[in-house]
Amino acid sequence: MSSGRSVVRSISLSFNSLPLWVRLWIAGWLVPVNAASIFFLGTPVGLWTAISAGLVGVSNGWLAVRLKGLSRALAFPHLVVWIPLCIAIAARLTGPDAGSIGRTEYIYGVVVLTTNILSIGLDLVDAYRWIAGERSVPGQGSTGPA
Repeated sequence: MSSGRSVVRSISLSFNSLPLWVRLWIAGWLVPVNAASIFFLGTPVGLWTAISAGLVGVSNGWLAVRLKGLSRALAFPHLVVWIPLCIAIAARLTGPDAGSIGRTEYIYGVVVLTTNILSIGLDLVDAYRWIAGERSVPGQGSTGPA
């Protein structure tokens, strides 16, 4: 059985073996945009995003630990959570109450919506590739379950 330190090391190695643009996308944009929801918890968009980010974080964290790295399988929780979140945010920003949304919530909603729609696009590709058999875990070569 692997120690916790060994698993963290494996996940770190996996993350660092991803292409630079993917690491920048994840750590420099996707996670910070969704994590910023803690500053908007008093708004529906902020609350929904915080709950969604928490669900994705827990599910993908569990998968990363189980797989000892990051695989295309991590796309599935994104798809399950981001799609309903994007629908809810789009409805809030364009629905009958759109005129009563504060400027800050509106701007944050547009940023989250744009970010997570892009994430969905990337995740659809990863999910397809995982289903097609590309189940390797970066940093582990082609061994290990994914």
